[in-house]
Amino acid sequence: MWDLMTRTAGGCKKLTLFVVGDRSGNPTTRQIGAVDVSTGTREWKRSIGISNPFYQPSLCIVNGVIYCRTGPLYALNLTDGSTRWSYPLGTSDANLEPVSDGSTVYFVLNDSVRALDAESGELRWRVDLPGVASRPTLTDGTLYVGLENGLAALDSTTGNERFRVTISDSGTVSTSPIIAGGTVYLAADQTLYALTAQ
Repeated sequence: MWDLMTRTAGGCKKLTLFVVGDRSGNPTTRQIGAVDVSTGTREWKRSIGISNPFYQPSLCIVNGVIYCRTGPLYALNLTDGSTRWSYPLGTSDANLEPVSDGSTVYFVLNDSVRALDAESGELRWRVDLPGVASRPTLTDGTLYVGLENGLAALDSTTGNERFRVTISDSGTVSTSPIIAGGTVYLAADQTLYALTAQ
């Protein structure tokens, strides 16, 4: 897994590649590091713990912080990879990456959606949502979450449910919702649905 971003250092823009790999030789850890794309120089590297060796960690990078879900959910400093905080996830049954608006980190865990304070890692709210099938999509203060047979929209500040749509009694959502131009797009059972964002 890798992510590519432009950041400013010493007044100059530089392109940095962030990589998560499996070179540690230990099935309970992964290596994560940053590489300067222009020179190939490794800026930093460190090990992070994982709960399931079959999961491929995903990165969410916002406001100088890397949020990496590997077993615990880690918040790492962008500049050197040091840990700001970590949140235990137990035996998570899904490999779904977090999303963040810079002040709050959102993720799905065991049929629930949770929101953590981005600075401290403290739990802000939790909403049990049976049938969660995708990572949340965040836009304009609303979290859109794909369910096994539809979609739920939650207030990102409180977690209160704003609305829910059922698309089929047997449909299975296969991707995270995509929002564009006031329309929510959702794929289920090889069918693309276009829903009005209420």
